[in-house]
Amino acid sequence: MKSLSPQDLYLFDTMGFVLLQSLFSESEVVEIKQCLDSLDSPNSSFHNTDRFDDLIKKNQLFKSLSKDHRIVSKASQVINQPLRLIEGYALKRIQGGYSSLHHGRVHDIVHSDGTVSSLGMSFHHTFHNGKLYCMFVKFLVYLDDILTDDDGPFCYVQGSHKANFSFPWDRHDTGKTYPITHYGFPSLETIHLKAGDVILLNEALMHGAIPKKKSSERWLVAFSYSPAFMSDWGVQKRNIEDIYTTTHYEAGSEAKYLKKYLSELKELEE
Repeated sequence: MKSLSPQDLYLFDTMGFVLLQSLFSESEVVEIKQCLDSLDSPNSSFHNTDRFDDLIKKNQLFKSLSKDHRIVSKASQVINQPLRLIEGYALKRIQGGYSSLHHGRVHDIVHSDGTVSSLGMSFHHTFHNGKLYCMFVKFLVYLDDILTDDDGPFCYVQGSHKANFSFPWDRHDTGKTYPITHYGFPSLETIHLKAGDVILLNEALMHGAIPKKKSSERWLVAFSYSPAFMSDWGVQKRNIEDIYTTTHYEAGSEAKYLKKYLSELKELEE
């Protein structure tokens, strides 16, 4: 399958995303939407948007898509570490639905285990020796045409994945009835696309979706990936169903190495 081109990698590095046109065929889009129609009630609803979680467990098709080489091979090019699937979910947005601006490289203050930090490393974008190293990337698979701003397209703040200053507005403003995604921002841009197109997104980019004005439904499926060692999203049990490459991380090896380490440590103490 086709990998990300040098042009794609340049755009991802400089813009925080790359648009992959016609990654899925019309027939694949129809099949995916048929599977979505069979889902039970959503796990949550917010801003006129229904979210369906744990797709991988609900249908074999979504499990296969999460491992599809068209996706995983590209995730490997921007993560460049043994990687894992974090989540697979779907969003159904109706008229009036939107997504507040969220994420961004420079975060709100993070409090954890007595540590106070203003830089969330799980949303990090860096480059070293000719390779990108991203901690959290997402593939947004669009199942409906988003041709105008009235369709409620994806939006982003230019360059925010490399920002050195915190976003200069109170984050609470982004969740109000008239969020920043509604009344605009000097460097806020939108992306128009067609069903079957995919946005490969660096989660370090501040992004959202502007309010949808049309009455038709808008569906998308999302798959998120990170390096296998990342655990910011809760305990991740590594098993044969995980997507990762075999370097430092071999299935079932952790316990063996830990046991060996403890044995050697005991011998030194004696």
